[in-house]
Amino acid sequence: MAQLSLYLDNNTYDKVEFAADSGGVSISKYVTSIIKEHFDSQWTPDYPGLFGSVTDDTFFPCGAEKITEDTARESI
Repeated sequence: MAQLSLYLDNNTYDKVEFAADSGGVSISKYVTSIIKEHFDSQWTPDYPGLFGSVTDDTFFPCGAEKITEDTARESI
């Protein structure tokens, strides 16, 4: 298992220690859970590539109507 050294100011350390004690876990387990929660709630790096990837013509978001014409635009 990898190890990490983390340097905190005293005020922040006291808060982390209190939160870990309140949760009945070690500081290491508490910080690990916070880090995991952060990364588990992130989109995967390839997520933006999914936009426009559905090729099924019958697929429309719920309540969306099929757009057949674009809005007229002014020349600049």
